[in-house]
Amino acid sequence: MKKIFVVILLFVSVASVYPQQEKIYSYHSDIVINKDASMIVTETIKVKAAGQNIRRGIYRDFPTTYRDSYAKVEVLV
Repeated sequence: MKKIFVVILLFVSVASVYPQQEKIYSYHSDIVINKDASMIVTETIKVKAAGQNIRRGIYRDFPTTYRDSYAKVEVLV
């Protein structure tokens, strides 16, 4: 019985030294830009999150202004 307790204690202490690894296993994005400049974005993400760095999802920011080949600013919104 003492050996089982020692093994469990050892396992718990080793697990606390080596925290779970967060990892993105796969990512796929489908982006459709409509003629009126609106977008439809569908993302599929397979991730292992342990709450260390990946906590509340992913924030996206799409640019709405671009420069053309003549350095003129184009506004899409």
